[in-house]
Amino acid sequence: MKRVPAAGVAGAGLLFGFLAAVGVAFPRRATLKLAAAAVAIGVLVVIAAAMFKGQQIRWLPLAAPLTAVVLATVVTFAWSYMTEGRQRRFVVKALGQYLSPEVAASIDRDPDALKLGGTRREMTVMFTDIQGFTDLSERLGEHQLTSLLNYYLDEMSSLVLANDGTLDKYIGDAIMSFWNAPLHQPEHAVLACRAALAMERREAQIQPELERMGASGLLTRIGINTGPMVFGNMGSSQKFNYSVLGDSVNLASRLEGANKFYGSRILIAQPTAEQVKDHFLLRKLDVLRVKGKLKPMAVYEVLGEAGAGGDLAFRAAEYDAAFALYTQQKWDEAAGRLQSLLARTPADRPAAALAERVAYLRDHSPGADWDGVYVAKGK
Repeated sequence: MKRVPAAGVAGAGLLFGFLAAVGVAFPRRATLKLAAAAVAIGVLVVIAAAMFKGQQIRWLPLAAPLTAVVLATVVTFAWSYMTEGRQRRFVVKALGQYLSPEVAASIDRDPDALKLGGTRREMTVMFTDIQGFTDLSERLGEHQLTSLLNYYLDEMSSLVLANDGTLDKYIGDAIMSFWNAPLHQPEHAVLACRAALAMERREAQIQPELERMGASGLLTRIGINTGPMVFGNMGSSQKFNYSVLGDSVNLASRLEGANKFYGSRILIAQPTAEQVKDHFLLRKLDVLRVKGKLKPMAVYEVLGEAGAGGDLAFRAAEYDAAFALYTQQKWDEAAGRLQSLLARTPADRPAAALAERVAYLRDHSPGADWDGVYVAKGK
């Protein structure tokens, strides 16, 4: 029997320690890391046992090589844990730039939920825009406008994230966000409308600060739609964005712009209204055909949470009654209901817009075959 020289023992320790370290460093799953270390130890023991048999016995002391393999495994595990921990924290922080912390944490626990590429799903998308922002930008200086926009976007974006929405992009003063991706959110339409109402309330609260920054009376218009959309990483090999596409997305953008026809704040499409009618106080503003669309659709204004009373309930009831008379071409009766509504709530701009339309149609009859559809001339 011959003892393997010290150089050979050290070489065996270095070789199998290196193999164990490589086996632990590269696989992502902990089970594979452990399996790689176990294989290195097993192969080392098998080689030592094979050398100990036969006419010429070679004795390879295993204490030092096994210690080297164990130390290499432990050190590499620690290095891998710290490195992957930093990467995970970086990814979660990056996701937190456009996802709510709760959604980002869920994806961290289940990375498979963030499926890359295009996936089709029913979702809710929201577009916001500041009324008269072009005039505002021409009136304010560059630094003043930058400070205002950063402050405004920070305030509004935080409310999207607080309601588990995904921030898609900023388009100047506009914010695009969506719900029900990357994680499933059964109440995606409710979350979007809740975020919109929160924006409306917060905007009223920060008016003194906005006025101090030179944006007195700043007003946000919001359009929301629910329908089938494709979500995923869209773009090119040089630059991509996690976003949504589809006709339903385009309609939400049109609804945001349609607010100016009515003087409304939060306009939602019929598919959204059907999902949130038990959660919010809505009123059917019109049957609208937006520019670029052939099929008309009922559009609704979100006034507040379900069960709201007082002026909100009165505005909803009176407008609904007046709109029913309007569709029946009972112009005088519709005008009377609208006058009653405006007498109590003169700031109700959708009621004033409908009253103007009733007055026009009373003098310019649309004919017996009129379908009650209003055609938007602009975006």
